[in-house]
Amino acid sequence: MNFLMAVVITAIIEAILNSFNINHPLIITFLILLISYPWKIGKNIYSIFGGFNEDDEGSVYSLFALIQKAKKDAYTFFGFTLYQKAGGDAEQGFGLALCQKAGGNAGQGFGLALCQKAGGNAGQGFGLALYQNAGGDAYTFFGFTLYQNAGGDTGQGFGLALCQNAGGDAVQSIGLALYQKAGGDAGQGIGLALYQNAGGDAGQGIGLALYQNAGGDAGQGIGLALYQNAGGDAGQGFGVTVFSEATGFSNETFAVIRMVRKTKIKSVVQV
Repeated sequence: MNFLMAVVITAIIEAILNSFNINHPLIITFLILLISYPWKIGKNIYSIFGGFNEDDEGSVYSLFALIQKAKKDAYTFFGFTLYQKAGGDAEQGFGLALCQKAGGNAGQGFGLALCQKAGGNAGQGFGLALYQNAGGDAYTFFGFTLYQNAGGDTGQGFGLALCQNAGGDAVQSIGLALYQKAGGDAGQGIGLALYQNAGGDAGQGIGLALYQNAGGDAGQGIGLALYQNAGGDAGQGFGVTVFSEATGFSNETFAVIRMVRKTKIKSVVQV
């Protein structure tokens, strides 16, 4: 597979050179083939454009990786990665990672990660993460996350999180969280939380919480809470609560409708 990949890459480079009418001796073609070939040193493979390593303890290290497959780890520094599959970690530094599948961690530093699936953590540093599925934590720091599914925590730092589904906590710091479902806590720091469903607490710091459903407490700090349903307390710090259903209430400034479970509906306005 490594030799075939080197031949294909050499043919592509040759086609590009010919399209620009760049004439060169045969030795240049041979050098391109040597440079394109994934060389194995010890148990690991070192290459420019990626490679395949079937050694149980072997990793693949590349500069500009197109395809990497390793029983252990697969690393590429920057460029365009079509596919990374590793029994350990799959890491992309700068550029575009179309698919990362790892038994350990799957990481994208700067750029675009279309699909990350990891037995450990799936991480996107700066940019766009379309899909993250992790046995551990799934997080993106700056940018846009379409879908995060994790056995542990899901986190979105700054930007937009469309869907977060976590066995642990689901957190959106600053920006927009369309959907958060967590076995632990669901938290939105500053911005808009359309839907929060948590086995623990559901919290909205500053902004708008359209729907909060929590096994613990449902809290809105400053802003508007349209609906709060909590096994514990439903709290509104400063702002307006349209509807709260809970075993108790705390810190409400304005509550349009409140319903304490197993009691009559109480329609009040509090100041």
